[in-house]
Amino acid sequence: MLATEADPLNGLDSAALTERLRSLELEARRVEAELACVISESQRRGVYGVDSHTSIKGWLKANANWSNSQVFRRRRLARLVETYPTVGESLREGHIGVAQADELARVYANPRCRDQFDTSLELLLVQAEQLEFDQARLCLKRWESFADADGAHNDREASKAGRTATVGELDGSLFLKATGGTAEDAAEMIAIFNVELETQFQLDVAERTRLHGPDAPASMLPRSDAQRRFDALQAIFRRSASAISTTQRDINRNCSAT
Repeated sequence: MLATEADPLNGLDSAALTERLRSLELEARRVEAELACVISESQRRGVYGVDSHTSIKGWLKANANWSNSQVFRRRRLARLVETYPTVGESLREGHIGVAQADELARVYANPRCRDQFDTSLELLLVQAEQLEFDQARLCLKRWESFADADGAHNDREASKAGRTATVGELDGSLFLKATGGTAEDAAEMIAIFNVELETQFQLDVAERTRLHGPDAPASMLPRSDAQRRFDALQAIFRRSASAISTTQRDINRNCSAT
């Protein structure tokens, strides 16, 4: 979409756009907290019945045109905020993000963890506020595995046993899919991928600076984010192949020496 004189983003520099993004994110957090409170209060009053609906789910879908997954997620968050208003306050004030609040609500929805949630909530909120999302989610999953030892153990073992990966060609392009493993496996692989992705981004920044100067806009980066993601994965594969070749040469050399 082209910027026009009437466009509020027209003329904003990088710093101003960054500030606008942060402002919108804070507003989104406030709105989600308010939605949770509205849903909770509407459920308590039975507003859906007054509006000729048989359930809060139908009322939300009719009035907000939400999908089933949106209704499920926001009702789950509403139940958490109703029980623990401090979560709603943290979200409304922007201390935690919507994704972090959703993760807390997911764990609270596990009935086998609920009796221990009260004593750990303060710590979980601190982690949600201070840690990066992936790290906070990993900490929350670890807490959940201790709080729900039986269920977490079964889920963990099933996910670990069912791990699989496919790398192949589909219509002349790469097809790759991997699922399963443990939360630690996921965190490790995500961290490796993100490090390589940042390396690819810095390569693009350096190339843009070389060609267009240090003040060139992000639109002049030589690759899109999607392209860098593919290239980051390819770089990881190539480094692995190089390491395997080096290891194999060392093994062959040792065998020859003996």
